[in-house]
Amino acid sequence: MPRANLLFMVIAPLVVMAVVAVGVIGIGELLLATGEWAHHELHVGAYATAEENHRAEELAKLYPVGVALVLGSVFLIGGAVASRLAGNPSSRSAAQHDSARH
Repeated sequence: MPRANLLFMVIAPLVVMAVVAVGVIGIGELLLATGEWAHHELHVGAYATAEENHRAEELAKLYPVGVALVLGSVFLIGGAVASRLAGNPSSRSAAQHDSARH
């Protein structure tokens, strides 16, 4: 087996996994930071009654959920746009490609 193929078979998946891991960790950190920010901005624990504190805490928990929904929507829309831009090969060019291969 050529050395370039072996290198590509081993190194390329590791690089892809590392990039995906960095992305997942980055998104997780963003959601954690959003939760802490909302907790601070809504002054959770500073209200006079437990009911008000509980309400503020529940509202603070919704901020990371909103951010996650927005990120998910952006990724889905980006994937749809990329798929649309990629287009589909016409059946004629696919047939020509198949006949050229044989």
